[in-house]
Amino acid sequence: MTRNEFIQRWVIKMYNQFEKITSLVEYANEAADKLEACGVPFDDEPKVVDADFEETDDVLQKTLKELYEGGKLSTRAFNVLKVAGAQTLGDVTAMRKTDLLRIGTCGRKTLEGIDNLLHEYGYDWAVD
Repeated sequence: MTRNEFIQRWVIKMYNQFEKITSLVEYANEAADKLEACGVPFDDEPKVVDADFEETDDVLQKTLKELYEGGKLSTRAFNVLKVAGAQTLGDVTAMRKTDLLRIGTCGRKTLEGIDNLLHEYGYDWAVD
């Protein structure tokens, strides 16, 4: 990984937590400097990455609100997952179907919609 790739990934992962992107880039630069000072090597040559490519970690960090606003989750599924305590797609992958069925407003169709969402991103439920 190059220094710039590290900084870009840092910015992508932390964007929701900071208001100003410029201060975030400065923070990521400082973190990269510290890593280099500790001996963490960065590759010298940048790698070309397809703009449509999404890292697995980035997909798991998608918030349920983003998925809902993007039309990937129904209102009922969004509310059921909120009640269950999930905030990201990664949180949903750690859940079991039986956990959601205990929530009164979660029925077969809601569960099916969440199941389809997980499969769309290549994930499945946690094992019962």
